[in-house]
Amino acid sequence: MNSLITSCVPHACTLNMAKIITAKTKKVVNKAITPNIPQKRLRALGSHWTHDKKRQVLVGEFFFTRYLDAFMFATRVTVYAEVHKHYPEICITPKLVKITLVTPLIGAVTEMDLAMAERINQIISTVH
Repeated sequence: MNSLITSCVPHACTLNMAKIITAKTKKVVNKAITPNIPQKRLRALGSHWTHDKKRQVLVGEFFFTRYLDAFMFATRVTVYAEVHKHYPEICITPKLVKITLVTPLIGAVTEMDLAMAERINQIISTVH
């Protein structure tokens, strides 16, 4: 599996600029990324999720009473990530699973990240 389970280190993909190769010139161009997540959409994700505008990531924090439950939840998220080839950063502590979503090639939150957050909400509803 290629998914990233860390010991709570800062996310490596926090650049504010993305390098994009243009098809016509084959030059590398720096393009500023300004993600615009509608507040209505962010609120719909629920209280687990916050948008860190400085790092341009979506962060979900999920609390558990047992470590085994936290680990099983993270495992289910990892399986979903592997199937969809979109890998979040997952940090597991005894009572907290912290998930950071960002699209690395862009360095910002995209529709794929929002869709994954919605799926993670479905997974958490079956665990609790």
